[in-house]
Amino acid sequence: MNDRAFHDLLWCKSRYDKRVHAFPHGQAGEHWEAVCTHSVPMAKLVRTEDGAKCLACVLIIGDHLARKRGDSRWS
Repeated sequence: MNDRAFHDLLWCKSRYDKRVHAFPHGQAGEHWEAVCTHSVPMAKLVRTEDGAKCLACVLIIGDHLARKRGDSRWS
């Protein structure tokens, strides 16, 4: 995933697992894929940042930010 995709994230709750996932903005098609690879039909998404976050999405985004900032503790 490129840097731009990490800047344009939409947090949406999946009605499948009741978790809030990070989805790259601008996806087309019936199914959207989160940064953790969780795939959900658009009809099963609720656009909200409220609720339990997907741990995998949070870790993937956090790792990306740490690497971008040059935080050697994550290398």
